[in-house]
Amino acid sequence: MQNNTIDKNSFLILKEKLELIKENNSTIHVNISIKRKNLLNVASKIEGIYDRFMCVSSLVNSYREEFTISYIDILTNKIKIQELE
Repeated sequence: MQNNTIDKNSFLILKEKLELIKENNSTIHVNISIKRKNLLNVASKIEGIYDRFMCVSSLVNSYREEFTISYIDILTNKIKIQELE
């Protein structure tokens, strides 16, 4: 990415990286710090990968939680996935 801009190509590159991770091992480790949701190093299973977001499921506080992760949150570092670093 140049000039701190996020374009369609950035989304495509991220999607390709996530698809490679899913092919090798569908478990990722996520750090989320958005509003009231603060999760650190949570093992999450990739359920689906789409053009602008991905769906994951995690065991949080002894119950299964499913949520979506927007690519824009990954690209702006609001959500970090250890396997991408």
